[in-house]
Amino acid sequence: MKLTASALIVCVFAAAATTNAAILYVNPTPAGPNDYATFQAAIDAATDGDEILVYDGTYTGVGNVNIDFNGKAVSLESINGYQNVSINCGGADGTRAFIFQSGETPATILSGITIRNGNIQSGNGGGISIAAG
Repeated sequence: MKLTASALIVCVFAAAATTNAAILYVNPTPAGPNDYATFQAAIDAATDGDEILVYDGTYTGVGNVNIDFNGKAVSLESINGYQNVSINCGGADGTRAFIFQSGETPATILSGITIRNGNIQSGNGGGISIAAG
């Protein structure tokens, strides 16, 4: 009985620790309180441990290019896979999709996003730039 009670306490603490994480959505037509029109707006609103899910679509323009995770340990991923979510950087010089420059760690996750038309004439990372920060 003592082993069972200890295991139960550990499970309760583990569940309590994960309930603070929020799920936010990148949605081209925001409809709810946790919906954001751009990747950057969702990342800016997120805190460490949050999950950001992206609805299907092609994302362009301010807030959807040169996206900075700002050192946050969040997970950003498409809901239905890379075939259904893309960022079109537009091909203009200095435009990439993501910049990792603020001390992000392996706890920062990016998954299931197709990147198109990134363009950096000088520097690194036409799609994703990773720099010490």
